[in-house]
Amino acid sequence: MLAALSWLLALELFALASYPLAYRVFSRLPDRGWALSKPLGLLLVGLGTWGIGLSHVIVNSRLSVALALGIVALLSWRAARGRSAEMRAFLRAHLNLVL
Repeated sequence: MLAALSWLLALELFALASYPLAYRVFSRLPDRGWALSKPLGLLLVGLGTWGIGLSHVIVNSRLSVALALGIVALLSWRAARGRSAEMRAFLRAHLNLVL
C-alpha cells in the first residue's frame, strides 16, 4: 500500500512539474494540457533519468530521478514565464474541469 501511495505522490509531483510546459504546448485543448501533464511528466522525467544514467554521470537512483525532475521543473518554469497569472486565472475559472 505504501508503494502505491509513493507512486501516486511521485506521479502528481511529475505532473505539477510538467504542467506549465503542457499548458504552453497544448494551449488549444479545453483543459490546456492538464490531462496530458501526468503522462508528459512521467515521460520527461523517465527520459531524463534514462539520459542521466546513459551518460554515466550518476547511476540510476533516486538522485537521478530528482535531478531529472529538477530539470523538467526548470524547463517548465522557463516555458511559463510571463504566463503564470494566465495559468492561475485558468485554474481558478475551470477548477471543476481540473478536478
